[in-house]
Amino acid sequence: MKTLIIILTLLFSSIPICAQSRWISHLADSIAVSRLSIPGSHDSATGEGIKGVIKQGRTQNKNIAQQWQCGIRAFDLRPAICNNELHICHGPLKTKISFAAAIDTLLTLLEKNPDEFAIVLLRQERDNSNKEKCDEWSKKVGQEINQLGKRTAIFHPAITVGELRGKILFLSRNHYEGCNKGAIIKGWSHSQKGTKEAEIIPYDTDTKESARLHVQDFYSPTQPKLQECKIVAIKEFIDNAATAAPSIWFINHLSGYSNTLFGIAGLASDKGYKKNAAHNNRITYDYLTKDNRQPNSCGIIMLDYAGSEYVGKFHTYGRSIIRAIIELNFKNNR
Repeated sequence: MKTLIIILTLLFSSIPICAQSRWISHLADSIAVSRLSIPGSHDSATGEGIKGVIKQGRTQNKNIAQQWQCGIRAFDLRPAICNNELHICHGPLKTKISFAAAIDTLLTLLEKNPDEFAIVLLRQERDNSNKEKCDEWSKKVGQEINQLGKRTAIFHPAITVGELRGKILFLSRNHYEGCNKGAIIKGWSHSQKGTKEAEIIPYDTDTKESARLHVQDFYSPTQPKLQECKIVAIKEFIDNAATAAPSIWFINHLSGYSNTLFGIAGLASDKGYKKNAAHNNRITYDYLTKDNRQPNSCGIIMLDYAGSEYVGKFHTYGRSIIRAIIELNFKNNR
């Protein structure tokens, strides 16, 4: 009997961490979302598959629903105008899912798990220098978000877990119009060191405050020295997130590709993303877990091959790193 009690105690005490498909439901409503440690997936929709003959550019091998089940709560979705509709792409490559279908997937998951939430990081893919296409993109995305009604969130810097439960928070790198939901990100950077000067500006005119955003998204560490620079930046952003004020948000990309074309230009191949994941996910996992180092928050961490511990011969740590990120939310009885 005593042994059974011990086993049950251990099982129930580990539920918030073990139940990765519903980890947010175990958090207090009062916690600021900016103070969480949130696992995210880079170019999330590539896990749905790539259309056409060329099968390059995949950063994920699990679909959006499977990523959710693994604990992912930040999704990088990049719609483009394709045949007058919004379809998710990765650069010139077209995935096998439309923007509307991807959002419907998240809404279905939220209906089944109303204590959870999702953050969608938006970016316009293709034709983002064409004003006519940009205007069309802005209108269509705004219409899609507006029709979701109360299922999507009005942003403010100190938005809490309780305010966001059951909803999608849209944070976009490109302007959309026609609704007051979500926010636009200004000052995004792809530099080696990232930036601490970006902003998240609410679309809601009654919300007067913007949030400062620290973002690291150096996506082409194609040489050993560049890989070292990215790792230094990743660790610095993790350290800064641990002590930051609730008004400061963090988006930290482990993602990127490491292959080169004839040793010169970056080649966004599947192999390059796998190699980068095997390198960066492992080092970050070790950094988050070594010597019982327990920061209060590491912000939103975006990764490749989310939920996949191995991809072919590559040990990508896709399950281990998600678990390590989620566990940070349950330290110090948070």
